[in-house]
Amino acid sequence: MVMNHSKCWVASLLAVSALTAAFSQQTGATNGAIIDQKPCVFGPYEQQSEFTRRYYSKEDYDYAKSSPRTECSRIEYRSDGLRVVGYLVRPRDIASRRFPVIIFNRGGFLVLALRTDDPNPFLVGYCPRYLLRDTLDLLRKDPKSLDVAVERINLPPAPLQLRLLCNMSAHWPEGFVPFSGDSYQPIVAGVEATLAT
Repeated sequence: MVMNHSKCWVASLLAVSALTAAFSQQTGATNGAIIDQKPCVFGPYEQQSEFTRRYYSKEDYDYAKSSPRTECSRIEYRSDGLRVVGYLVRPRDIASRRFPVIIFNRGGFLVLALRTDDPNPFLVGYCPRYLLRDTLDLLRKDPKSLDVAVERINLPPAPLQLRLLCNMSAHWPEGFVPFSGDSYQPIVAGVEATLAT
């Protein structure tokens, strides 16, 4: 394929969202209900991301993963029909003690800003998270192969996040398969995802 458009990605996302919503209704999971909980699994320090190794020493990491004071769980819960993965860290000894609750809704440090191509660039928005990993992969391989153009401007009362409709197109290199990374796993076991071409 020479040129593909993000509309295929959006159509795929809508199909996945529909499957997710259907699965959520089928299983009866309610918003916020924890549907799975497992102990956190920590690999060796040397296999951690550059971000982790930059901000945490090996000693800090080793202490945190085997701390006698806290326990870490990987949880999954439903929110608006979507499966959300999070982490729950809490004290091990909670007998007759009260603790504050700290909710850390990390927006992420992997954010791709969309700016105008001017001498004084203007921020127009951000790449949607579901396109981020594939977009960054394409940018790393060939930054000039990606093109984003404004297709439509929606005036108020459209919500701020829906004011600008962009069309993103890219030359897909040989072997590139969108939505194939770890972030894009089937929600319903046994259902294979296919990309319409």
